[in-house]
Order: sequence, then C-alpha cells, then structure tokens
Amino acid sequence: YMHQQMLARYDAERMGVGLARVVPFKDFREIMHGYDPHLVGTSGKVTYGPRPHGAVMPTIRPFMQYDMIEQEVRRQRIFDAIDMGYFQYDQVTKSEDGTVQVTRKYKKIDIDLLGATVEANAASIEGISNENTFYGSLHNLGHRLIAAAVDPTDSMNWPKGVMSDVATAIRDPMFWRWHKFIDDTITRWINKQPQNPFATGVVLPGDETITIESVSVVSSGAPELPKRPPGHLYTTMQNYPMNFLHVSPVNDQNYNVTALIKRVNYEPFKYSFHVNNTGEAKDVMVRVWIAPLLREVGSSGLDRRLFIEMDRFEYHLAQGQSTIHRSSESSSVLQSSRLQDTELFDPDHKTVPGDSEDFCYCGLPRHMLLPRGKKGLIGYKFKLFVMISDAKHDRIEGTRDTCGSVYCGLRDKKYPVKREMGYPFNRLLSKDPNQSDEPALLEIVKNNPNMHLSDILIHWVGSKEINIIRSLKDANLRRPVPETGKDYFIIKKQTDKGLEPKDSASSAPIKLNTIVGTKNSQRWRFTKVGDGLFNISVKQGNLNLDIYGSQTHAGAQVIQYYPHNHDNQRFKLLRTDKYHYHIVVKHSNKSVIVADNSTEEGANVVQGESDTIQSWKLVLAPLNTLPVSVASKTKSYVVVREPNYENIIWGHPRIHIPIQNQAADDGGAVSSVVLLRNTENLKQMRIYGVNHWCWKGEGLYIWPVYASENYSVGVLEKVKQIAYPNAKIEVIVK
Repeated sequence: YMHQQMLARYDAERMGVGLARVVPFKDFREIMHGYDPHLVGTSGKVTYGPRPHGAVMPTIRPFMQYDMIEQEVRRQRIFDAIDMGYFQYDQVTKSEDGTVQVTRKYKKIDIDLLGATVEANAASIEGISNENTFYGSLHNLGHRLIAAAVDPTDSMNWPKGVMSDVATAIRDPMFWRWHKFIDDTITRWINKQPQNPFATGVVLPGDETITIESVSVVSSGAPELPKRPPGHLYTTMQNYPMNFLHVSPVNDQNYNVTALIKRVNYEPFKYSFHVNNTGEAKDVMVRVWIAPLLREVGSSGLDRRLFIEMDRFEYHLAQGQSTIHRSSESSSVLQSSRLQDTELFDPDHKTVPGDSEDFCYCGLPRHMLLPRGKKGLIGYKFKLFVMISDAKHDRIEGTRDTCGSVYCGLRDKKYPVKREMGYPFNRLLSKDPNQSDEPALLEIVKNNPNMHLSDILIHWVGSKEINIIRSLKDANLRRPVPETGKDYFIIKKQTDKGLEPKDSASSAPIKLNTIVGTKNSQRWRFTKVGDGLFNISVKQGNLNLDIYGSQTHAGAQVIQYYPHNHDNQRFKLLRTDKYHYHIVVKHSNKSVIVADNSTEEGANVVQGESDTIQSWKLVLAPLNTLPVSVASKTKSYVVVREPNYENIIWGHPRIHIPIQNQAADDGGAVSSVVLLRNTENLKQMRIYGVNHWCWKGEGLYIWPVYASENYSVGVLEKVKQIAYPNAKIEVIVK
C-alpha cells in the first residue's frame, strides 16, 4: 500500500510538470534505459554500479541461481492464481511408519496473502521467501535482477545497481516502473473483487445519521503575506541546510559538513468539516484524500489509483451540528516527529528505542504533504474527497492505535484499523475497470451524505514568498528539544497566561492563569521518553500533565496526575511558527488547548483540535532565588502604605510601592531582573524584565517592562503579599 501511494504521488508530480504517468515494466525482456547513480564511497570506490543503456534482465546465472526466464514463470503462476482466486500449496504429512504424503491444497486469496506472496515474505502462501519456491519472490527478485543488469556476467566485477539496496533503490527510474508493474498485479486481483457496499447503494449502520454539509480548506499563510482565499494551497521549493556528520575523512579525521538541499515545501493549512449528526453522539473515522484530474490522451476525469491519502483520524462527533477543525500538521500520513540531521547521520542513534512498543517514525517527511503545485492563478486542480463514517466499522476489539499513523501499525500486533488500507479507494468505483471513475464517484457521493467532493487548487509560489514560507516551515520541521532539568512557563499565544493546576491535588484540572514568576505550580519540566515524546511535569508536586481517564474525545479534561508509563502522559511538540508549539498527546493525537479559546483567568484546559492561535510558547523560567552574592546592589526599605497600580507611564504599566522617605534618586537602577524580598516572612518574588527606581524620595517604582496592563495588575497582587504596610523589604538588583 505504501508503494501504491508513492506511485500515486509520483504520477501526480509528473502530471503537474507535463509528463506522462509511469509506464509499468511488464515485459521482462524489454531493453532498459541506462542509469548511473554517481555514488562514490569514502574510500573513493564506486559503491553502486552504472547500468548501461540497452541492458536487459540477466538470462545467465553468475549473480544468483535465478534469471529472467524463472521470473517470467513465477509471474505467470501468480497471474494464474489471481485469475483462479486461489493459491495452491503442498501439504506434507508424515505417517507413523515414516511414509511421506504430499497433498495439493488450495487457499482463497485475500489482499494480505496476495501482498505477502508477491513480496514475498514469511506470511506468503509458502511461508518462505526465495527463488526456489513455486511462486518465488516476484517483487524482491525483480529488484535483484534489475540491479544485476549492471554487469550480468560478473565479468567486470562491478558493484550491483542501486535497486539491490532498499536505502538507494528509489533513485533509479526503474524503481517506479517496477513498482507500477507490482501494483498492476495487485490491481488485477482487485478488479475481480466485489465493490464496497457504499458503491452498490448499501449504507452501513451508523453512517446514515451523518451528513457532511460543507468542507473548507484555508492556508494559514504568513502575517507578511495577503490573506489566502479558501480552497487555494501553496507549495514552493526551498534550500534546506542539512548537516552531514562523519563524512570527508582527511587524515583519519571526520568533519561535519553542511550542504544546501533543494526540496519541496508547503504552507500549513486547516480543514473545517461542517457536519450534521441526527443520531446519538458517536466516535467517527474521518478520511481525507486528494486526486489530480486526468488530462491524458485516451483518458480523462478521475482514477481511483491516483487518490492520495492526506489524513485519517478518529473524532468524537456530538449530536446535531458540529464543525471539525484539523490542521495539516496533525496529518496521520506524516512522520509523527522528525529526526534531526545529527540523529540521522549518527551511527549510535537508535531510531526506535528498545523498549518502544510501536514504530512512529514512518510516514511522509513533514515537508512533503502536498504535491507540487503549478504557477499562475489557475494552479493545479485536485479533487478533495472527505468521508466520515461510524468508527465501529474500523475498530478491532482489544487493539488500540498508539501511533496514530496510517503507515506505522503496531509492533507484533494486528494493524489497528479493520478496513483495508486505501479504503474507500481499495475497490472499483465503477463496475467496469476500463471506465473513468469520475461519473461513478459523483454518483456515490450524491447517494452517500457522509461523503463530500470539492475542488482545490495547489499553487507554486515564486521566490518572493520563499523566504517567508521557509522560515515558518523550517521552524516546524525542527524537533524542539527543551533542556532537561530546566523549568519552563507554558504560555498561551498572544496572552500573558499559562498552564497551572487548580490546586496541589492529584487529578486537579489544569487552568489558564496569569504567570507569576515565583510559583512552582507554573513551572514545568520536560523529560524525554523516546520517539520524540516528553513527559511534562509540574515542579510543585512533580505530577505529570495527563488526559483524564485516557479519554480520546475532544473536550477531555487536562489534569495533573501521578507519573505512569501510559500514552496519555506522553506529548510531542510541533512548531506552529518560530516561537510557538502545538502540544500533542500521543494516545489521541489531539492538542492541549483552552476551552472555547478563552483568555479569561482560570479558563479550563482540555484536549482538542488546534489552530495557530491555540498554541503555546515555552519560556525558560528564571531561578526562584537570587543569592545576594551574585547581586550587584541590595537596598533595604520600610513600606509605608499598600502598593498601588499607576496605569501606563512612559508607555509601560507601573507599580508604586510607597516607602519611608529616602534621599532623592536613591538606588536608581535599570535591570532585566529584580528580586523583591520580605525580610520578616521571607516571601520573595522575582520580577523579570523591569525598570526600577526610587525617585525623588516618593517611593519605589517598578515597571514590568513590555508587559500588558492585565499582567501588571496580576503582579501587583503578588507584590502586596510581600510589601504590605510596615513590612521590611529588600530590593536586590542582579
């Protein structure tokens, strides 16, 4: 399925620049085009050989005990099995007297058995993968035979071609032609299978209450750019600086090298699905696909094999009208996190920790979600298909998707979704496989209100906008790594409020409160737990950020709770811009957000879908104490009256602490940090980013520089707990 999706994407990219779709390599005697990968190892030797133009699959066997003739035989046997609907195999039994009996058996083909046998792997009909079995190893040995065409007689002692190595095979244009043939083989079987129920007028229970009323897609753009119109998405080419480690050895020394890699990128965007559910609230599965319109000689319209899966996710759908928001950066076809260059090229880096239960790195690179668009106002036209169905038809009892990925699956467990990969495009849309799928799909969508089909345009933007998009996406592609052992405030975008438990109890709900620098209940620490995930613990009580009861629906309460090893306490950080992140919990793939996008004091914090406003800034928290030994100046005062707030002075909010008469201009200082300490009850607070001055003997003035009025009022309440009438205080200027 992954290869089928790669082909769909590759065909879309080719069509976008005016090239024809990939032609399958179905005639094994066909002359191949030449290809030289130009790959040279650090020793200076060629690591993969060049294939000369005019080469063919080997018909002699110096490279392996297998050749093109054998491959043709295996191909025909698989074709015959598909046409018959059954694989044959021999069952060998041994009686008590030692007599061996061989019985010919037949097993009905399903998609899993077909894929395993064509591959082949241990799940194939013969339970083994080599050239000596009845059905062989069609896919794998095709790779090897194409690789052997570099030097079929082994007379020049050339290394084999790139098709021999999974890390390099995709470089060869023959890779795509070979996999188009493999996909055609699978399609040969699909074309003989019954259609999905929805294509024949059957509505499954639970789906009949769901109506998609409208769908909108809007690119987030950038503040520097004009507002993007709905239905228009944007791609560009960027120069990406990649670090290569352990290369260019000179005198046995390795050097780090940075190279500019040219690659496609896109502007993040957001889907909004407006849905009406006339039944009870339920969990639903949302599927999103796009496909280019065919404009080739002899064919036009839509082809189900060109549909590209963009996203698949579960959602708790309320009764009545709902709007489901989904960010492109939450897509389940993307890698859940991105390895940094230093990890990619570090031989000691373990991609999947030994104690990990799943593989969550698989998927498209995060910058490659969209196909390249076309220049100009017209753009590259795609159809956007959305389907929302009752999730009970997808669930496998006792299996929970801990990865939230279309491609990853679960280690040593069944794939966590019951329906076949590629659903609903895993079967014919039209009864006639030779007909365009467009009329059939239009009729299907018309008869199934839980489906929606609309147009989108993907544009290719010019150099004027490249730097803006690159700055946004580069920030998003770097995996954030908060420093271990340091405290952070987690502050909601465009506010001065952050995460804080309601109280110190376990299961206390998380609220949005004004940040006051000295409170341990507002200080959070990030601990790596593998796979790019973190536990996030509050310094007060060392309890972890947690989703109550491991609930997966939007609106579930975010709490603090005792640390445990479950996925509702594991979070990944995805950048939304240079300074802000989505905080995404692993078990539900939903983000930590404020209910109703509120900015009110004490607003409730829940899990849900995010937009760019519902993001968080990690601000390194200053130390709670400031030793006098590192202070450049300490002044002692006695407070006369209660501190008060004095509006905006010189462009900044100001707090006034009346003190006993002092000499004019005593203790003047401008500093980035001031510690205010009560010498009697030892309470203290650190005020970060201030201008303070004891001016004309009237009192002590404090400006929390660049802070808002609301923030300064909040600071004032804390000041009053330290600087009350007759209190003896110290002001320590670092």
